[in-house]
Amino acid sequence: KPMMIDRRGRKSVKVTPNPFKGAPKSNLIEVQGSRGDSYFVDPELKTCTCSGFQFRGKCKHLSVLSE
Repeated sequence: KPMMIDRRGRKSVKVTPNPFKGAPKSNLIEVQGSRGDSYFVDPELKTCTCSGFQFRGKCKHLSVLSE
């Protein structure tokens, strides 16, 4: 049995150069780790780029900023 293909024409819609209002704000804070590595912490989203946060979902960098 042959596969049915939709033959209706699709029309493109022209998008303005930048449909989003304003540039996104970056709330990232760079912190220094205990071994000299630098990590980025977002206090609003409560995320961190360290490996501890990636595996466990929490880290000491977030707890330092919340104090």
